[in-house]
Formats: sequence, C-alpha cells, structure tokens
Amino acid sequence: MAKRNVSRLLPVKVEDSERLEIGITLSELIAKREGVEAEAKEVAQRFKDDLTYMRTQINHMAQVVETGVENREVKCHWLYHTPDRGNKSLYRDDTDELVEIKDMVEADYQMLADEQQLQLSLV
Repeated sequence: MAKRNVSRLLPVKVEDSERLEIGITLSELIAKREGVEAEAKEVAQRFKDDLTYMRTQINHMAQVVETGVENREVKCHWLYHTPDRGNKSLYRDDTDELVEIKDMVEADYQMLADEQQLQLSLV
C-alpha cells in the first residue's frame, strides 16, 4: 500500500501553559489595538476639524469675491444727544458715515456727567 504524507488543519488540545502564553499575548494585542483605535479617532478628528476650517474659509472668501464686501473691525465714535436729545449716534471714523442711532441709557448720562465733572475739576 502506498503512503502519501499530507497536513491538515485539525483541532489539537492546547496545554494550559500554552493557553496562558496565548492569553497574555491576546491581552497585549487588545491593549495595542485599543491604543491604535484611539489614535485613529484623534487623527480622524483632526482631519475633520481641518476640513471644517477649510470649508468655512472657502465659503467666507467666496462670499467676499461674490459681494465685494467683508465685515471688518472699523473704528467708530458716538455722538451724544444727536440727532435729538436723549439719542446717541454711532459714526464710522473712516467715512464719517452714520451707522446707527440708539436711545441713550443711564450709563451714557452718567458717563457724560463724569466727563463734565472731570473737566470742571481741571479748570
């Protein structure tokens, strides 16, 4: 009778000492995987944040190109009791254009009184 040797993947009872070694390796591998997954989440979040920032900038710049206007900080000044007593008017310093008119509040009256008192004390 002819004999031919082959190998097959078959169940083999694993000794307790080998199971312990495999268990330790398994535990280390799980910890390593969890670290890699956490790092992947951090990297993915950084990419997401970068893309969000880029989209925001692109949208802003496209709007500026389309409209020819951009909101910027502009120095302004208030004029009190203008146009009428009890009103205050905000003007742009660069163009002297009227921005808004508001009713004066108690703090405005107090500030004017304090300035007037300071001027009197300097005389």
